Amino acid sequence: MDKSLILKKFIESAIKNGEAVEKGESKKANKEFDLLQKYYLQLKESESINILSPLLESNNKYVQLWSSYYLLSIETKRSEIILEELSQIRGLISITAKITLKEWKKGTLRFPGN
Repeated sequence: MDKSLILKKFIESAIKNGEAVEKGESKKANKEFDLLQKYYLQLKESESINILSPLLESNNKYVQLWSSYYLLSIETKRSEIILEELSQIRGLISITAKITLKEWKKGTLRFPGN
């Protein structure tokens, strides 16, 4: 799949995942999470994870959440700052951001393909 198409699909899945989480639709949220993992692996295999970098500045908090998650190992400081900011937002996104940071700092955060 073309990298620009992967990026577009990543954005769509990040948004859909967030919407599903907010609505309590766990099956849909899990489906979109699985797709995010798939897109991450495709980018990793082509050594193109950095294509997610502009998404850190997205207006959508879920796009920021998932791009910062996958960029933690290569854009650590920026990703940590965004996750810290997201952890201050009301709602479930703050819990995800807090847990992500906690596991990252403990060294127990797992990524697909590692």
